[in-house]
Amino acid sequence: MVKIIGSILLFALYWMATCSFAVADSALIPDPDARPPLFLHKDNYLLGGLDTLDRSSSVVFKYQISGKFRVLLSQLYLAYTQRSFMAVNKDSFPFYDHNFEPEIFYNFIEPTYDWFEGFQIGVSHQSNGKDGEDSKSWNRIYLKGFFQKGLFYFRPSFWFPFASDPGLNNQKSMSEYLGIVSLESGYRWRNRTELSVLGRIGYEFNKGGVQVDFSMPTGWFKKILGDNEHSRVWTQLWCGYGESLIGFDQLSIAGAIGVGFRP
Repeated sequence: MVKIIGSILLFALYWMATCSFAVADSALIPDPDARPPLFLHKDNYLLGGLDTLDRSSSVVFKYQISGKFRVLLSQLYLAYTQRSFMAVNKDSFPFYDHNFEPEIFYNFIEPTYDWFEGFQIGVSHQSNGKDGEDSKSWNRIYLKGFFQKGLFYFRPSFWFPFASDPGLNNQKSMSEYLGIVSLESGYRWRNRTELSVLGRIGYEFNKGGVQVDFSMPTGWFKKILGDNEHSRVWTQLWCGYGESLIGFDQLSIAGAIGVGFRP
């Protein structure tokens, strides 16, 4: 229980920090006058639900925090994302996996077309911070495109793994399940209700995974957390391989609800 309370407090402190984060008009082009130059990066959420992964013991509590820092008001960014998973159904509520992902990337803005915002090139390291047989990590060079037409957006990503954990039979073991490409599409209504689908394709088409997120701002939620356009009630569904690094080669199905913030 102490771990759950501690995680909630951590998320609450992070939420208070995001109150000073800038709100971007798009995922690629933030406010150039933002001070300090801090932004939400990926989705941020605090969720509880059911999971078929063996280590989760059926009931899981998970959170993700993610932010980025703009370097010298350029298009160069430093970013950090952490996703953690707790087995609520076990004694002492152990966290069975933490996934840490620092990144550095550069945005290339394309103002010519109204449907193509530009693309992003970066380097990412992802690890669960463990040693021995439970150690899971890999490094990637990636390219991500940003397309938007009205309220609909599409963001394909492609990556090249390098210098992965030698205990995983080289990088192909990770890529077989976690893929080398992801396709994200979504629709954001004018009231900021949002539905998104993220699919990853592995080396083999029977691997990979699909995640569906639905978030919606509500009046009572704003009363609790303030009139903050980031704040949402959240529902997430997952099916496939690699939701967590510790179980990257195990098929799992999960569903969770909670609260969160979208950039």
